[in-house]
Amino acid sequence: MSKENKSMSNKDIIGRLIEARAILDDCVKVLLKVGVQKARTSPKKVSDQKLTREAKLDFGLNERNFIKIHAKGLSGPKKFTLLLAFMAKGKVGTDIALDSLRFKWGKMTSKNLMEYEFNRKYSTEAKTQGWVDSKKSSFYYLTNRWMNIFN
Repeated sequence: MSKENKSMSNKDIIGRLIEARAILDDCVKVLLKVGVQKARTSPKKVSDQKLTREAKLDFGLNERNFIKIHAKGLSGPKKFTLLLAFMAKGKVGTDIALDSLRFKWGKMTSKNLMEYEFNRKYSTEAKTQGWVDSKKSSFYYLTNRWMNIFN
């Protein structure tokens, strides 16, 4: 403790605490007013993309529709994981051949789907992130962490 605090009387301390309490009460009032004003305004619309990602994935869709809905804004490794998830119907541990993944990717390179050509580094990066894994060469499966691609 500093010398200043030792020499303060109880009255001084109580006086400062009362002042601090008044300041805090004023701050709370201001925050409550701001909170009430925000609550009265209409809620912001959540983007369709965010709703889609939070919604349960529908593996019954055809591959192009599934990718169009869920792959917007995802990087290459995340799109690789998403395509693997589609092909495995979301089941962790289901082996899918890299050749079949590459073939399906090649059919969906338009701007509103995968956007670009398949690159082998996507599978490597997805594996590095822990979204996918492989027991044998050129076969990949989803891990329990694959849904983290949406975070």
